[in-house]
Amino acid sequence: MHGAIIAELLSYVGATFGSDFRCQMLRTAGIAPRLFMPISTYPDEEVVAIICAATQLSGKSEHEFLVAFGSHLALGVARHNAESLDVTQSECMNDGANRCVLHFRLSTPAPRN
Repeated sequence: MHGAIIAELLSYVGATFGSDFRCQMLRTAGIAPRLFMPISTYPDEEVVAIICAATQLSGKSEHEFLVAFGSHLALGVARHNAESLDVTQSECMNDGANRCVLHFRLSTPAPRN
């Protein structure tokens, strides 16, 4: 998994649940606290362990957590290029791959002359 995604995941968890929760989540996931570099890659298993720990500790379903994080991530990416971004639909695939699809409506600013 790309480090930028993990960094955003940790940022989302900290902003949503607090830094104590983030530390407990990493302990529960069995991951030593460290700096995740946005330009590096990390084993996918670590991200899965983080998400499993987050859902266990927060009481949210995987679907709820992933949709909320996906919205946070998309907003962060679009923040620099859009006036607004609305989640119009979400669906999770029940195929064992833990895939969620989010549909967005993006409003971009008028071109500047």
